[in-house]
Amino acid sequence: MRRFPFFEQPISFAWDMAMSAFGTRQTLYERFFFGDPARFATTFYHRYDREACAQIVRQFLDSEQQ
Repeated sequence: MRRFPFFEQPISFAWDMAMSAFGTRQTLYERFFFGDPARFATTFYHRYDREACAQIVRQFLDSEQQ
């Protein structure tokens, strides 16, 4: 069986980040660092200033009517 040593290190790192206890703890830490992800997304959505985007749409619709 032929070995490919240049693949071993990246695959080992990928396994550590995806499947090991360290990787799963790190993923959970990053996911919940700022709090509940659903609440954060909802707050971000409601606080986002959509007026600039709405103005672009209004300009487009007005240009179509002329």
